[in-house]
Amino acid sequence: MTVNLYNQTGAAFPGGTRTLIATGTVSITAAANTFYTVNFGSAPTVPANAIIIVEVATPVGGVFPTANGLGESGPSYISSTACGVPNPVTLASLGFTANHTIIGMSGTVPVVPPILVQTAGLPSGSTFPVGTTTNTFVARDNAGNTSTCSFTVTVNDVEQPTITCPANQVRNTDPGVCYATFPDPPGIPRPTFADNCAVTRLTWSMTGPGGTTTSPATGINYVPNNTQFLLNGTTGQGITTITYTAADAAGNTRTCSFTVTVNDASIPVISVQPASVFVCEGGNAVFSVTATAGTGNPLGYQWQQWNGSAWVNITGATTSTLTIPAVAFTQNTNTYRVVLTGRCSVVNSAAATLFVNPLPSVTLLTSIPPALQPGQALNITSTVNPPGGTYAWFLNGQLLPTALGSSLTNLTVDNQGTYRLVYTDLNGCVGTSANLVISAFQSEKLWIYPNPNSGRFQIRFYNHVNEKITINVYDMKGARIHQQVETPSANYTRIDVNLGAGIPAGFYNVEVRGGNGALIGNKKIVVHHN
Repeated sequence: MTVNLYNQTGAAFPGGTRTLIATGTVSITAAANTFYTVNFGSAPTVPANAIIIVEVATPVGGVFPTANGLGESGPSYISSTACGVPNPVTLASLGFTANHTIIGMSGTVPVVPPILVQTAGLPSGSTFPVGTTTNTFVARDNAGNTSTCSFTVTVNDVEQPTITCPANQVRNTDPGVCYATFPDPPGIPRPTFADNCAVTRLTWSMTGPGGTTTSPATGINYVPNNTQFLLNGTTGQGITTITYTAADAAGNTRTCSFTVTVNDASIPVISVQPASVFVCEGGNAVFSVTATAGTGNPLGYQWQQWNGSAWVNITGATTSTLTIPAVAFTQNTNTYRVVLTGRCSVVNSAAATLFVNPLPSVTLLTSIPPALQPGQALNITSTVNPPGGTYAWFLNGQLLPTALGSSLTNLTVDNQGTYRLVYTDLNGCVGTSANLVISAFQSEKLWIYPNPNSGRFQIRFYNHVNEKITINVYDMKGARIHQQVETPSANYTRIDVNLGAGIPAGFYNVEVRGGNGALIGNKKIVVHHN
């Protein structure tokens, strides 16, 4: 009996293709319930998971295995061309339900380690990228049994990018405008940046007098060249802060900032500030400022006064000088400043204060009533406030030539006229007294003195100013020994009479007549000689 071993492929038996992989023979007898062992000359190689078909071939005329009474574990097939069964069919299908052959197989299966195959991921020792990598392995044994497992390798990028901004930038405004630009080239300085996994996004924002501007949220962006950096419009300076943010693919970020400072090249510059002014009441106060704004740049002036809560423009005060005429004491401590307007910026000067000193008070008093007669003397005294100043006395509008103090003394009818005192205090403020008139007291009396005399004497009487008078002197016999004509310029004008050195001693009669010849008065005198 021949036993053949096939590898079944392609389809289930009895279909498919059978490939002979081993064959062996054994002699059999007619004995019932006999088991036969067939040994193959060499161990066949059986692929993993193979379907093995065992074929028992009995030669024609030989002994055919008989039926046995054991149970059938699986269908038995038979084929015999001589019997009209060219292809294997089950014995049961031919009606031999109790006939079957029990075939057992035994042998040695080599122990082969399972095969481990990686079906996904990266092999051991590889460099894993940022992110999660899934590694999958399949283990397969000799029998074709498999088992699968997976694990992940997660690489986190926690390293921030590095970024360095340029130094702070300072620019003057471009000529004739109120902003500064970075021309291209070289343009606005750019930051430098790097990352262990590469920077994937660079964004920026600018905040300054022009508001806030931001770049697109993706890509690598730089502040565009020829950007206008503005002043803030009042201080002559504008500061814009530029902030760059570098980000990598993992979302790590780092920022840096720098500033662009724009200075107004046409800002008004004050070289001489307004100064506080001390003025006497009634005088003119003058404030001034000296400023420039650069060649070719406009410069406007507007003076202001502080009203206690705000600065108020003074109408028409638009030059470098502010004049306040005839100041009143109510303007004392008023405060002023000037607003200078350049091309782009407004600059306020320092404040200056107006100090108004009151005029001194001056009062004149006389020791006796100022209407005098010959022989009387009058004193004028002054009362001034504040004290400590200087005095200037005027008579009939003319400054008295000598340095006089606070009073005038021993004024007689010879000192008739209008007196006025001009007083200057220590602040330089001038006060003027009211006019004080010293006049003659009208009297019918005739004054001749000295009497007795040596022939030289003076006559006074209340004459009319510029009235022509005649003086006659008679001796006791009635003979006129002297005559002179005078035109006095003031009341009680002193008229000097000289009768001569040779006049005899004795009594004489002096007669004074007016311009119309009327008798004004006469008086007897005594002439004697020592």
